[in-house]
Amino acid sequence: MAEQVTIDIKKKGETRGFQIRRGLGMIALKKHSDWLEFDCQKGDCGICIFHIRQGAENLSRPTDVEADFLKAMHAEASERLACQCRVFGPIQIELDDYDP
Repeated sequence: MAEQVTIDIKKKGETRGFQIRRGLGMIALKKHSDWLEFDCQKGDCGICIFHIRQGAENLSRPTDVEADFLKAMHAEASERLACQCRVFGPIQIELDDYDP
């Protein structure tokens, strides 16, 4: 059986935990929840931006597309795009009402 990792998502004061297979992209959450929104799924729109609160070391490095987008948006160091991240261990993230 494939190892599962937990993604705790805080949104509007409520926290929920979700599990996906280790090494999958966060986009796999689409099958389990609508808490994390995705649109373009290519790193172009910013709909899936989040703040990493714990476990940043358990995420893949930013892709070139993600790094370019975050730089152009003057994003904080704690911000990432879910559509561009793979998860290798437990993480805690927080969502804002982000409007690109």
